[in-house]
Amino acid sequence: MEQRPASWAVRTLWFSLAAAALLGGLMGWLLGRSTWSGPVRTRVLTGVTTAVDADGGAIGLDTGDGDGRGFNVQGAKGRECLTPLEAGQRVRLGYVVAHWEEEGGAIEHVIWIRCLD
Repeated sequence: MEQRPASWAVRTLWFSLAAAALLGGLMGWLLGRSTWSGPVRTRVLTGVTTAVDADGGAIGLDTGDGDGRGFNVQGAKGRECLTPLEAGQRVRLGYVVAHWEEEGGAIEHVIWIRCLD
């Protein structure tokens, strides 16, 4: 068996490191080019429920600015404090808004809800 010089081992090591760095950079670039753009923003709202569905999984919320909004709170922590088929509960909820490039859309997902009275 033929023995290779030490410089061959050094060149192989440098080539392997360069290839790994190139591959890592390429993967980072590809993952960074996902369809989501912009930051995920967190929001906290306080308001009064205008409606709560029968299983407490969806609510209408009046924040006092004259612009009522509906939220799916199905997976939200603390939603068991809501009284089904009732209105007038003061609540505070935290949600995230994630934007994506296609069609300029956004998703709002309620993370937690706290009943204030």
